[in-house]
Amino acid sequence: MAQVRARAAGIVQQRLFREGSEVRAGQALYRIDAAPYAAATASAQATPARAQANLGQASARPNATGRWWKPTPSASRST
Repeated sequence: MAQVRARAAGIVQQRLFREGSEVRAGQALYRIDAAPYAAATASAQATPARAQANLGQASARPNATGRWWKPTPSASRST
């Protein structure tokens, strides 16, 4: 008999097998609530838009020295 371990956290919505029945490798056993994952996906997808908005605000006003900030090629490069 094999051990069954959860690979994802969440609230169980439905059991997709009968107790004592055989299951195949890779077969879904439970359906979990997708809402937390949908919220995390939406948040991750909003991150670039938020960063772009912050860039727009930063370039629309002078910095502490009174100079206007302009993005440079070196500022957009990853380190």
